[in-house]
Amino acid sequence: MDEVIADVLVSGAQTIVRLMVNDLWNGLRGSVARIFGDRHHDRVVDDLEASRARLISADTSSLERAERQEQDRWEATLRLRVLDEPDALELVRALIHDAHSAGLAVNTNSGAVKLTAYARDNARVYQQGYGSQHNS
Repeated sequence: MDEVIADVLVSGAQTIVRLMVNDLWNGLRGSVARIFGDRHHDRVVDDLEASRARLISADTSSLERAERQEQDRWEATLRLRVLDEPDALELVRALIHDAHSAGLAVNTNSGAVKLTAYARDNARVYQQGYGSQHNS
């Protein structure tokens, strides 16, 4: 398989998994299912929801491993789909674009992340290296 196509499939799988644990999931779930066509729609929707349930139920100590497993699962599923139906690659590209346009941050750094903050006097600094922050 072409290296560029493989990169798109990796990005597609990352996007699917990141959407599953994000508020954008409900709006883009249909776009994910569309990649797999009408023939397998119900089974794919069930598989997507099962994956999402595994991610949501994972505790913080096992979340990274669960995300990696689900990403591998969906990368393999996307690869098989594109091998069977090459036009599906454009739907994967469209999903990545739509997710980015909707506000899903694109992860271009798979290495270490360094957070630095400075506060003076009575200032407070809140930093979060992973996940979603919800303030009341």
